[in-house]
Amino acid sequence: MLALSKKKLNDFLTALKRAEPQRQIIVPVEERGATKYFYFPSALPLFFGHLPYYSAKKFFLPPRESLFRFRMEKGKYSATEETVQCNQLIFGIRHCDVQALKILDKFFADEPTDSYWDRRKNTPLIALNCVNPAPACFCDGMGTRHSKGADVELTDAGEYWTVEPKTRKGKKIVSEAAAALHEVKKPKPLEEKPCEVTATKRKADSVTEKEAFWKEISDGCLNCTACNIVCPTCTCFDVEDETDLQGNEGSRYRVWTSCTLDDYSRVAGNYVFRKEEHAKSLIRVQHKLNWFKQKFGEHSCTGCGRCSLHCPTKVATADVARKWLQ
Repeated sequence: MLALSKKKLNDFLTALKRAEPQRQIIVPVEERGATKYFYFPSALPLFFGHLPYYSAKKFFLPPRESLFRFRMEKGKYSATEETVQCNQLIFGIRHCDVQALKILDKFFADEPTDSYWDRRKNTPLIALNCVNPAPACFCDGMGTRHSKGADVELTDAGEYWTVEPKTRKGKKIVSEAAAALHEVKKPKPLEEKPCEVTATKRKADSVTEKEAFWKEISDGCLNCTACNIVCPTCTCFDVEDETDLQGNEGSRYRVWTSCTLDDYSRVAGNYVFRKEEHAKSLIRVQHKLNWFKQKFGEHSCTGCGRCSLHCPTKVATADVARKWLQ
């Protein structure tokens, strides 16, 4: 079996960069005690000990994205759709985030021409198994810890990772950096620690919709939207237009937003039809744990636990799982 020595990681990534100089390689790095995704090479040290604070979603669905430009000529508006040029590779993505991309695939399946697909189809994934789950993680219960879908899978065996190409893209990637790899016999992967949170899919399906239950959950919610921002499967967006002072030309943007904001459910007449906090908590959490499954056949929560790690009052989806679904 092929293996990648951790001491030769830079050689491996450099070989991938040399094979396609225009390709952007995205890796986990450490900055001020936090793990995040950044571009290789970087002055920041590579780090794989913790789940990145943010998922890789922004590399497929940017927080702010221009959809098309428009301008007025001879009294009529014309529009030019923005084109996406994408050539990137993500190294060290966790399997729960691979599952998140498969969930986003289902959401965007009705829009086969969306720019999301330009990025998705041109971004090979090299996934890394998770040895130490985050305190709020419950990927074991949600069945996402070993989700398939990456082009190459790495398994931590201590001084090296075993390397298994899973797709045609994966085989090409491995061949590009073959000089940095070596053969091993009978690898012994590191033992994976179980998740502390034991919420399961079965328990998620049984969450009640009684108002009193959601009032208890929403008590203390600040509507800060941190849970939505860090969630790898949230797709709530708004559309904004920016024009010049004369209104002759401008751009239309898709921007991230949150279902917990009043503006998200504000309609004509300045009426907000989902103003109560318990109603916001209900739609946010139940969409992850139940309603998405009713439409697409699987939960949209991957159990990564990021929402809990970033929620200042601990009322996020993972906290619902921790407090009410254990």
